Amino acid sequence: MRRTCEARYLKQYHQEYAYLIEHQLGTYLGLGLEPGEDLNLGCLEESMNNLNSVLLEGNLVRDPEEVVLGEQATEMAKFSIAVNRFFRNAKSEAVEEVMFITVQVWGGLAKSCLAYLQKGRGVRVVGRLRQERWTDKDGGNRERIIVVAEHVEFRKDPNTAGKPEDTQALDELDQVVAF
Repeated sequence: MRRTCEARYLKQYHQEYAYLIEHQLGTYLGLGLEPGEDLNLGCLEESMNNLNSVLLEGNLVRDPEEVVLGEQATEMAKFSIAVNRFFRNAKSEAVEEVMFITVQVWGGLAKSCLAYLQKGRGVRVVGRLRQERWTDKDGGNRERIIVVAEHVEFRKDPNTAGKPEDTQALDELDQVVAF
């Protein structure tokens, strides 16, 4: 009998404590809760964003392509990178897997990519995935996934190996492309 009373007391205590925490948090956040009104923290789970973030390293397959959109001449650069993956299969044989990924870059970052990137140059791209859907001329539904870059790091140019890099030009680029 005594355990049942203790269990009921603990349950009630925890409910009151949870309500108190929820109410104080709501007041702290400036939600203006009335006495007896719940914050309903469960609703926050429904509104959370999913994670859509990509980090890729690879080499440009061809020179970046400039695309100008609309009357306001919004600049966009588009390029493809080859990303290699090396692993051993079940027979312990070395296997190389290559993926070709399309990357879109917008604004000032697009201008920098057009000016400094060329085929074969290594890049590190940080961005998000975007799915494009369209209907082809035969009426079939098509789709592809591309990466919209938010940050692009240029790796050393293999064509200038052994040559001193122009540090002044790189310093100017860092000042122009401020993040």
